[in-house]
Amino acid sequence: PHVRNYYLDEFANQLIALLPEWIRWLTDLTAAPMELAQRCLPYAEGQPHPQLRTDNSIEPHYMARVTE
Repeated sequence: PHVRNYYLDEFANQLIALLPEWIRWLTDLTAAPMELAQRCLPYAEGQPHPQLRTDNSIEPHYMARVTE
């Protein structure tokens, strides 16, 4: 939602389409464990993170736990 609300629609769609490949590239570049990429990919592909608000608000829950 942040990307879509910040950038023009066409550019936001292009950025969002790149997210899965960008995660894979960063994983390779940094030699991060593939399990980290596998945990991020669902969210990059549009699935909501379970610790984000679900009350129809587009604002993130800033107290959501970050484990990486």
